[in-house]
Amino acid sequence: MQFRLYSPPQHLETVLALYRRAIHGLDEGLYDEGQRLAWSGWGNDPRRAAALLAQGVTLLACKEGQVLGFAQLLPVDCINMLYVDPAHGRQGVASALVSQLEGRALEAQVATLHTRASRASQPLFLRMGYSPGQEEWVMANGTSLPRRRMIKALSPGA
Repeated sequence: MQFRLYSPPQHLETVLALYRRAIHGLDEGLYDEGQRLAWSGWGNDPRRAAALLAQGVTLLACKEGQVLGFAQLLPVDCINMLYVDPAHGRQGVASALVSQLEGRALEAQVATLHTRASRASQPLFLRMGYSPGQEEWVMANGTSLPRRRMIKALSPGA
């Protein structure tokens, strides 16, 4: 697997399509259809998405030229986005992306990394040593979506 920096506009449509597949591929027990539709709305607004993806560091996980997933560090101490194409789920793509972002945070001398994890990503972050914090709710297109604050102390050489 290789990692590339997101490059607009070259990667925009690929990333947005992957994002929509990832949201609609979520386990139905985690989010209802209304929540998935509200959440995926961001992926239908290329202008807004392009502005968000261009912030911070957005990494693409690629294999043989195909984008398997993407993640973003924004600001330098927060994993802001993490999405994997459902066709490549459970193959270590998300873990590899998180590890790459942790490495970048360490290079920037960040001592503590946090995220606002979806219900789908919480088990991954727990396996990777993040501690769960308070659950919060965010509004997306008039629909309430749950997420959990999670935090991890970073240590050089770990």
